[in-house]
Amino acid sequence: MRALLPVVMVLIFIVVCAVSCNDHSISTPDSSTYQHSLGERPVGEKRCDTPCSQPPSPACVTSSSKKVFKSDGRCVDGRCLYDVEYNSPCTNCCYGADLNLSGNPVGGGPGYDRGVSASDATVVVSTAVDLIEALRLAKAGDIVFIDGDATIDLTGRQFIPIPGNVTVASNRGRGGSKGALLYCDSYAYPLFEARGENVRITGLRLKGPNPNAVDPEGRSLPHSGGVASAYINTEVDNSELWAWGTYAIELLPGASNAQIHHNSIHDTRRAGYGYGIVLDQAQAVVYGNEFDGCRHAIAGSGRVGTSYEAAYNVVGSRGTDHGFDMHGAPDFDKRHTKAVWRFNEGGGEIVHDSSIGLFHPLNRCRLEGMPLPESWVSTARGGALRFSGDAGHLDCGNDPSLVAPLGTLTFWVDFKRLSKSAELAAFFDKGAGNYLTVGLDSSGAVTIRIVKNGKVAVSLDTLDRIEDRQLHHLAFAQAGNGIAVYIDGAPAITRGQNGREWTEHIDLEALWLGGGLKGPFVGDIAEARIYDRALTAEEVARHYQGKADIAGDRIFIHHNTFEDQRHAAVVIRGLPAQNAIIERNWFWQDAASAIRQENAVGNILVRDNHYGRPGNGQ
Repeated sequence: MRALLPVVMVLIFIVVCAVSCNDHSISTPDSSTYQHSLGERPVGEKRCDTPCSQPPSPACVTSSSKKVFKSDGRCVDGRCLYDVEYNSPCTNCCYGADLNLSGNPVGGGPGYDRGVSASDATVVVSTAVDLIEALRLAKAGDIVFIDGDATIDLTGRQFIPIPGNVTVASNRGRGGSKGALLYCDSYAYPLFEARGENVRITGLRLKGPNPNAVDPEGRSLPHSGGVASAYINTEVDNSELWAWGTYAIELLPGASNAQIHHNSIHDTRRAGYGYGIVLDQAQAVVYGNEFDGCRHAIAGSGRVGTSYEAAYNVVGSRGTDHGFDMHGAPDFDKRHTKAVWRFNEGGGEIVHDSSIGLFHPLNRCRLEGMPLPESWVSTARGGALRFSGDAGHLDCGNDPSLVAPLGTLTFWVDFKRLSKSAELAAFFDKGAGNYLTVGLDSSGAVTIRIVKNGKVAVSLDTLDRIEDRQLHHLAFAQAGNGIAVYIDGAPAITRGQNGREWTEHIDLEALWLGGGLKGPFVGDIAEARIYDRALTAEEVARHYQGKADIAGDRIFIHHNTFEDQRHAAVVIRGLPAQNAIIERNWFWQDAASAIRQENAVGNILVRDNHYGRPGNGQ
């Protein structure tokens, strides 16, 4: 497999045309902040002494040098135009996929030079039966070639295995061939599945059953997918994939170092899904592709271990939502996140639930007996509610989604009065014979009490004490084998009676924050969350570090062209673990519309992009 390394990586650091040899106005992250192509940098000396008489191409770039042009060109609406009579530098130009240094045409097809021919093959097939049998018998190193004139009906099949170190190929773009057409009118999910490392699919056309978002009656259609892999070094190149409602290509945990390049991926748009490429705890370099008519051209789950670099891609104008995406914890944990109160309203009687209410109603809270507007304050974490210790509290209702057999409660809280016991939160039934309360005792110990049918089921105090009036992060997690308590991201030593109970036994009358059944609370609450699963110690630590709404590990988006003016080009729905870098792209939208971050702020570096469609003078 030929990686992107000698082509994509070189020009990230040595931007031909965009920066002249002596112009260092365009900075790029060094190795301490980012590794390009999810790997090591090339080793070699930059050279600026070899002229090249043509626009950027692989002939002008090697892994150890760059070459300059006899004429640097001129910048017109973000494009580099080369003209031997024009000798002024084309500085700060070359945006988007026009500067295609991937070595092959965007979208693959005619001119693609890494194709496989029948003469390279171990076996040549042209029917469904022969294809399935060839894959069954294939061994490491084999190439299964599908005749370029073949049309193969795979309806009714799914999970067709491709063994490790096997290539499935046809001849798309060679000699006028469109490549073999493999189609499936049933809802395969997926049609092909890698069953080992180093699987390659190249030069094929894969057509699925569903090019639409919904059926004619407006109902969701079944899931369908083209290719799935959970193995290292998966490569899909020079292929056309379309009409796969859920995803054309899915990379699952274990699919590291994937290379998805020079494909045409289009009309993948099932409502709520519709991913050209989707990654979950996988890492990929996605380059030289042509996307159109997808809900999202690229989407990441946002889970830890999810990363992608995207370069030299073109995203067409027919997408149904934003082009490149990285989901965040609010998305991938939405089934278990039952409430997130951020206290960023700044005023009013309502605290809104910012969780994604697809699997539960949104649980908003109402201020009861609290003075306005002075109850709303600012803290180091943003907005908060201040509780004076009088009768006031926050009533968060009694929806059944708030109670569960397992779960986690987390808070950002500042206890302003340390000499008296304080109840931070209380779940209770009508007769108060069943309840859960958390808070602080007069010694500064964090406490949790659970009463079931009038009897104490859990009574824990931490040996660690809170002794200052500062914001602290508290978490209480029940995994079914006893409650773990965390203070500022670290497990706390507890004493007392532990047990398996949580809140399931409570016929909820109400959930109160900032007060409870046994005593008032004095202090600030800046955030509260409820989950119906136990967060791990690693997750709690991440919450304390300010990364509760994590959105993947690393995202690098450069030299892509986004033609859709109706939707955002890039949306990151949380906080990337490392700085996401978005640079040298051409967005046909204006700057305010092209890029959006949701559910968090920070860890995104946007620089040196071009905005506006061709000819508008921007």
